Amino acid sequence: MSSISTTKRVHHLLDALIADYPRRQAAAEKLIAQMGIEADLAFERSEPMPFDVIPFLDGSDRPLSPMLAARFAFAGQLRFGQDVWVTPSQIKTLIQDRDLMANHVARRQHWDGSAPMQYRDAALSVFAYTEGVPEDLTYLVWPSGATEPEVWDYSGHQEHRSGNLAEFLQYLLTRE
Repeated sequence: MSSISTTKRVHHLLDALIADYPRRQAAAEKLIAQMGIEADLAFERSEPMPFDVIPFLDGSDRPLSPMLAARFAFAGQLRFGQDVWVTPSQIKTLIQDRDLMANHVARRQHWDGSAPMQYRDAALSVFAYTEGVPEDLTYLVWPSGATEPEVWDYSGHQEHRSGNLAEFLQYLLTRE
């Protein structure tokens, strides 16, 4: 796939996800209100920022893949309620977060087949996290020789694996 079609595909999926967010937001806010909880589930999008590399959990980095370059050309940080899609500069801060890293280590030690159990930190980066819920984390996973990272999403005791960013965005659009 050419870089132009990769960019168009990623941008199209991101546009669709953002367009669908008000529907999902209303459903989530209704459910939360039924539990007597108030939460701000607003959408926020920061301006695109020039990034050339993505940091890994071990402190090393690598050049952005074509799909990640398209994602960061689209926007900097994206916030869907409490779910925060981070920028490469924010990853460096997140890997210093004690609670987040404690959950990462727990997955490595106790969750058979998890990304941290299967891959060294030199092959793992952070794509997103849920604010206030350090066990909810989405990893970028680079199998050896891969051009595009896989996206492995952990929410509670659920795991979802996508073969690349476009597949992950498509998954988000189709899940309820």
